[in-house]
Amino acid sequence: MTISRRLALGCASALAVTGSGTELGFASVARQVRGTFGSRSVQVVPQTAQRFRVLLVHRDEAGGTPHFATLSVRAPDTAWIAIDTLDEAGYRQAFDKYAWRGYRLRRLSAFQTRKGTRYATIWQLASGAEWKTRHAMTGTEFEQASADFAAQGYRLTHVDGSTAPSGPRHAAIWERGNNAGQHCFAALTSADYKEKSETLSAQGFRPRQISGYAVDGQARFAALFEAGSATVADHQMTAAAFQGKSDAMTAQGYRLTDASGHMLGGQPMFSGVWEKA
Repeated sequence: MTISRRLALGCASALAVTGSGTELGFASVARQVRGTFGSRSVQVVPQTAQRFRVLLVHRDEAGGTPHFATLSVRAPDTAWIAIDTLDEAGYRQAFDKYAWRGYRLRRLSAFQTRKGTRYATIWQLASGAEWKTRHAMTGTEFEQASADFAAQGYRLTHVDGSTAPSGPRHAAIWERGNNAGQHCFAALTSADYKEKSETLSAQGFRPRQISGYAVDGQARFAALFEAGSATVADHQMTAAAFQGKSDAMTAQGYRLTDASGHMLGGQPMFSGVWEKA
């Protein structure tokens, strides 16, 4: 099990190559206290956003070279736990432990490894609205769950799409709140995503999250659009294209708030969402 690090806010470069893999973004490391499942980080300077080094493409999917990104999560500084990688039993054990202690699941991503599906998670110790999560859902199950939770007064806060031997799978997190300003999708093609993005942008909706995965050698995207979101997004980028985009966004005062990666034709491809700092 690998421990992901919470990072002190700093100037983020677009692409840094490390000995252990490819890293999209860089920041200095915060002081940490080790826990049973992960690291409990304590930040020296209070911030309005926290940075996490997260796994985008597992090494078993990418020929031995993992790919990471440094994401900025909008939140005050509290206790955080970031963990990868957990098997199904480990994820359920971590869920029982941290949810019972008052932690909220902020991010959940699935990866395929030689030993099966593994999960990476980020938890925050914080109070707030009631929340729900589901994982290992088919696209149909995700759409049904989204409709059911929306009818019960929940809004989507996180969605992840991944490739599995049995077919595409989705994980998601919902919180009780107004969902009127949201549109979510489970299985958009690249052309579908562009069309939805253009149509919804004209109506005042912008991407909040894009999660790419592959189905039979073709790219698919789970996506969340929100009204009034001041973001810039792009999808299906090579590492070099991601670097160029991230450099440009950083120069304009944006922070990377969401990223995903998947393998397509033996090449890692990335999506990203940047928000004005």
